[in-house]
Amino acid sequence: ISVAPLMPYSWFHRLDQGGGALFNGFTHALARLLRITGGQVQSVAGQTRRLIERAPVGPRIHDFRDAFGPGIDPEQAERGEWREVDADSGYTAMLELQLPGGQIASALFQGSVFAKSLWPEHVAIYGSKGTLHLNRPDESIQYFNPESDTWTEMAIPQAVLASVPQVESRVQRDWNHLFQEFVADVRGEGYAGYPTFRDGWIANEVIEIIRSGQGWQSVPMLPAISV
Repeated sequence: ISVAPLMPYSWFHRLDQGGGALFNGFTHALARLLRITGGQVQSVAGQTRRLIERAPVGPRIHDFRDAFGPGIDPEQAERGEWREVDADSGYTAMLELQLPGGQIASALFQGSVFAKSLWPEHVAIYGSKGTLHLNRPDESIQYFNPESDTWTEMAIPQAVLASVPQVESRVQRDWNHLFQEFVADVRGEGYAGYPTFRDGWIANEVIEIIRSGQGWQSVPMLPAISV
């Protein structure tokens, strides 16, 4: 994610309200990784960065998509009230995963809410038969063939495109898809893979280790639930 440097002060700037880059951007990246690989997180290391120490107070942000706009005018911000920020705005994390076949794979995550790059949001998967590069990560997929030393764009299967709600906004499409899967599950039509409380628990355990900055640590196993 990339937000305006002078985004009005909001919950995003406060850890106690679920703010920061880890709680917002990283959780999505982690969910993608686990969904694509089917792996289980074994251990984690990382660190966070707080790139701003305070933020200007401005109009309240109700729709978080407004945070990606131009932000408060610098001259107006300078004359107004500012509040302290304790949430992280950037992070680096490394994970060790156990794949379904028992192999161990490593993953690197990097994020900054103020950074711009040639590939602002992507997932790269490196394997013995080449590389898959997912841009944004659902706009296009490219495959690198090590034998021919070439990149080829791969079409997203029409069956996949047809399976998601047909709305213009990518963000709204994903929310609609989540609600559809959740409601279907509640109705007894079966679980289709939407994020669960267990996924949230794992993400929080991983985030706490990253935020501690104390090097490699094992991720605790989920306690057994008695029925």
